[in-house]
Amino acid sequence: MSIKDSKKGYSTNLSTIRSLKIGTLNGGRNSEVFLIENLGEWLVAKVFRRGKLLRERFDREVAFLRFAASHGIPNTPLIKHLDEFELFILETYMAGYKTLQLSTSDIESAARFITSLNAHESSVASYPFKAIDYYGERMNIVNDIYRRIEILKQVESEKILTLQRPSRKIFLRHCFAWLQRNELHVLEDVNVFSSNLRFKTILSPSDFTFSNTVRQGKELCFFDFEYSGIDHPLKLIGDFIVQPDHIIDEKFQACFLINLDWLFKSDIRKLPEVIELSFILKWSLIMLSSLEKSGEEPHHIDGQINSYLKRFGLGSMEKPTLGSII
Repeated sequence: MSIKDSKKGYSTNLSTIRSLKIGTLNGGRNSEVFLIENLGEWLVAKVFRRGKLLRERFDREVAFLRFAASHGIPNTPLIKHLDEFELFILETYMAGYKTLQLSTSDIESAARFITSLNAHESSVASYPFKAIDYYGERMNIVNDIYRRIEILKQVESEKILTLQRPSRKIFLRHCFAWLQRNELHVLEDVNVFSSNLRFKTILSPSDFTFSNTVRQGKELCFFDFEYSGIDHPLKLIGDFIVQPDHIIDEKFQACFLINLDWLFKSDIRKLPEVIELSFILKWSLIMLSSLEKSGEEPHHIDGQINSYLKRFGLGSMEKPTLGSII
């Protein structure tokens, strides 16, 4: 069975796409991603689950890929076919290696990607979508973290995950207490940081982590743009510098920010500590509220967060010392 017609281009439906599946790729709770082979060509099928929120993510992925293609931005997939009714996209397959051990060239490649996205100011100004969880011109990470804590408090009814483990509840109390003590410091540092920005909003791929890249030679290729849109630069920088699967140390932080010098009025090489710690809490809460992947036991998420917090000297959920250490 083939999905390609030489006269009409691609013509297919979801059932045909599934019949050509040759392997599963990393997806998430929002989409199913798998590899298909068609007439010797490998393509990635990204199928969005139904619902209003999922339609918003589908639209953002399509808009971002079209923007990248129209402006000649390399290292992103090309759309081969899309279906707005069944909510799936066929994209070119980017072969490469997962980014496991970081190098300076990886950080520079990530910064070049952000720079190329925002090199066309008039096009960015007319971009049709704000990012999911848009922070706006006055970014307020404090409200975002409070919101995530409230979501976790209601997980029993939402059935996101079970919070019966006492350590998780203690961890949430420590997060809440830390925010209450440091809320003003976070806001002050955000205001100071924002005053040094040349642009109050930028086009962001959002969810900008090395988990959504593959390496081809000396360059990185980027994918997964369902959260993308116009957003506050600090949200992009914070989520990149504080990501759960890779340590972005001070040397790499400086490299990333120096290569985004067009964004700042004066030199900056590191996020203020209180902002960095806020993003650590944000990522910990994201991991805690995420649905377990297939075959993953609930305690594995606890282990992920404990390992993550330990990297930054924040103790663990088993012996929560967040309030006393920060």
